Amino acid sequence: MLFNTVYYACRGLLCQQVILFSIFDLNGQQ
Repeated sequence: MLFNTVYYACRGLLCQQVILFSIFDLNGQQ
């Protein structure tokens, strides 16, 4: 159960980074 919590937490952080990078890419293109 603890492993699943850590896994989803890390997965959430990765998703946030991907979203931030996507936003930066869109801003760079504009």
